Amino acid sequence: LGSATHAQYGGFEWLFHRRLLDSIQDAVIFVDANMTILFWNQTVERLTGIPALSVIQRTWTPSLVQMADEHGYALRDQDCPLQNAVQNGVQSFRRLAIGNRFGEPTRVDVQLVPIIDCQGPPQGVAIIVRDASRQVTLEERVQTLHEQATRDPLTQIANRSEFDRVHTQFLQRHLESHFPCALIICDIDHFKQINDTYGHLAGDYVLKLLASAIKTKIRREDVFARYGGEEFALILPGTPRSGAMTFARAVLRTVERSALPHPASEVAPHVTLSGGIS
Repeated sequence: LGSATHAQYGGFEWLFHRRLLDSIQDAVIFVDANMTILFWNQTVERLTGIPALSVIQRTWTPSLVQMADEHGYALRDQDCPLQNAVQNGVQSFRRLAIGNRFGEPTRVDVQLVPIIDCQGPPQGVAIIVRDASRQVTLEERVQTLHEQATRDPLTQIANRSEFDRVHTQFLQRHLESHFPCALIICDIDHFKQINDTYGHLAGDYVLKLLASAIKTKIRREDVFARYGGEEFALILPGTPRSGAMTFARAVLRTVERSALPHPASEVAPHVTLSGGIS
């Protein structure tokens, strides 16, 4: 192609790309290696309320779009993922939050694509932003339904069905690989007397406080469940019998030393546990 024809084609090509990028539903931003904003499509404008003319040729900073991590903490300039993309030339994907046109945080999925020319250092980064608020809402609903299906509503620990499911998995692993695993089942002594003396609301309160006390003793990988009315079960993976005995004694001491108050009486019942280990 001649230089004039090539220039015309180049101009048409850029116009084509610009129209294409402005029409897609994803927000797209181009930033060069110096963090200068070169392109800001219409979806970014609609999402953030920031017009392109006000940011083109400005230096990119996370605060420009109120960018925050998945926990809601504002990103500092040195923690900005764009800097890592330019320095390392590695494509990445993150769930973040940015401020929408109303100034409220919106969850987004951010894909960072370094622009590399002829194997040289990155010339910049293409930032593709997709509104994930609906997906996050769906994920949160799924998580809520999962918790409702697997947690005991009173004590907020695993319920019997979840315990049975996990117990089968650990037992199978133990039989196949001899991976040590301990099981503890315990119940509250004379729990009926607590209900009869102080009332069922007091009994429920004791169950909740007891579960909270035991939860302080378990590890992240342990499984703690309400097995029945006043029965509890624990699965301790990677724990031999001696370790399970030590753990059980510590739990019993914690419970026996705790005077568990309740709203039905000024006198706190003295609660003890009995249990077995396998």
